[in-house]
Amino acid sequence: MIMSTKPNLLFSQPDTIAIARVPTVTFNTWRKRNGLFPRTTADKSWNYYTGPEVMVARTVAIMSRAGLSPKVAIKAAMDLLPEFERVWEDTYRLMAGVTAVLVEDRETDALKWVFCTRDEDLANVLRGTETKTPLGISLFIPRVVNEVMVGMHKVGGTDNPSFHELYEKVSPAPFDGGKP
Repeated sequence: MIMSTKPNLLFSQPDTIAIARVPTVTFNTWRKRNGLFPRTTADKSWNYYTGPEVMVARTVAIMSRAGLSPKVAIKAAMDLLPEFERVWEDTYRLMAGVTAVLVEDRETDALKWVFCTRDEDLANVLRGTETKTPLGISLFIPRVVNEVMVGMHKVGGTDNPSFHELYEKVSPAPFDGGKP
């Protein structure tokens, strides 16, 4: 069952695994061997995860299925955690349709994310990164949020407060007829 506490929504480990759509053994391997959510490996108590962390777990699953090694996928997804936190708190970021493109810096061999909103031309954004090579991995952030919402619905149904809070964040306000 999904646990919700205001102001931070927390998800149990079984719920996080179900929402991310990965096997339990895979999720635990990601945590223990590959460094996913390092704060959870030292503590032997029950782990709870925030909404943005659930999005990170789903992102690791997506990137792993796209062919990235778990270690690279986890590093890249953990680098997206601040973006997911901003999306969780600020609906505009989500409605702006942010796309994240994974690039490799040729000078340092480091992987970095380049962000582009739907109002920007991705080619122009990538042209501004002459020393970086796109790796062919791009994530449409609203899609990740949508997949997490679908997972939340399957795990806890639409009656749970976690689903409603996230749904309110990603759904535009109803049209009020133009009244001030």
